[in-house]
Amino acid sequence: MNKKTKKVVSQELVSLSRALGSDPALILAGGGNTSYKDEKIIQVKASGFELGKITEEGFVLLDREKLELIRSKKYPEDPELREKEVKKDLLAARIEPEREQMPSVETHFHALIDYPWVVHIHPWAVNALTCSKQGKSIYLSGNYRGRCPVDRLLSSGVYLIQDNRKRD
Repeated sequence: MNKKTKKVVSQELVSLSRALGSDPALILAGGGNTSYKDEKIIQVKASGFELGKITEEGFVLLDREKLELIRSKKYPEDPELREKEVKKDLLAARIEPEREQMPSVETHFHALIDYPWVVHIHPWAVNALTCSKQGKSIYLSGNYRGRCPVDRLLSSGVYLIQDNRKRD
């Protein structure tokens, strides 16, 4: 790791990621991803790293301005060509391409959210609820409250989004 990375990767992000990733009620098979961003840089979990064991090496640093260009760029209609070009542009947004890290596939979503801290996890309880035939009715009834360790339920997982990493 070079000195630039040591200065940029947030130790709070590493600590938060490890704490959440070490809780088996919140994380399945080491999965989930976290990010922190300021005006210029987003730090997002790289693919292939377990959240509960992550270190500074497990985060990719990306230029937010270059990520924003991806949103406005016109890509081919063909899904395979489009995916290939988006991936190329995502990799080009890395601040340290020599580290050869692959950003989380959900980097764009993390970048879109207008909060500095984003945590995306798939707790077993949420997976059980969203995969259940009765999941929708349970959710709409509110009967999951107090049983599920989450702030917000979405069909694709749980996103905990806050201005700061400390929970009030």
